[in-house]
Amino acid sequence: MALPSTLYTFRIDLADQDRGHYDQLKLKLPCHPSETVERLVVRALAWCLFDSPDLKAGPDLSDHSESPLYEQDASGEIRHRIELGEPDPQRIKRASNRGTAVTVITYTPSAATWWKKQENAMRAFAGVEVLAMPADAVSALAAELPRQVHWQVMVSERTLFVSDETGDSTEIQVTGLQERR
Repeated sequence: MALPSTLYTFRIDLADQDRGHYDQLKLKLPCHPSETVERLVVRALAWCLFDSPDLKAGPDLSDHSESPLYEQDASGEIRHRIELGEPDPQRIKRASNRGTAVTVITYTPSAATWWKKQENAMRAFAGVEVLAMPADAVSALAAELPRQVHWQVMVSERTLFVSDETGDSTEIQVTGLQERR
């Protein structure tokens, strides 16, 4: 019998100064047994970076056919996919070929090695942006993450300043490895 996902509830006071966007997010994000808490944290941070009324969470992690986050227009067409980790370039190519904008957010200690191996393939795809979050900062947020999370997140010049209810704060500098063209 498969283990159930663990549900985390995020209350996030978001101030995105880059976009002039302010929101109070209430996210219920399941953490699949095969998912790391770091990946869960990056899903929440990605939500902060791309928050919009059209942003949705993808299906369970066990369904690899869909992105963890995506934006869908009123007609049901997916216009932006957000992939996490170190996805296979063929997955990104399929999304890019459908005319969908794709953002890849990498966050693992091996991200630099992954990027060195995949950079040429990724640069060949139109509409693909690749971002990197430092693994140590993501790990710091993931360490002892409670199931009920309350963060204040300010985004300024693609840096996320994350504070929790205990007053601890973490700065996450998001680096652009490839801009969307």
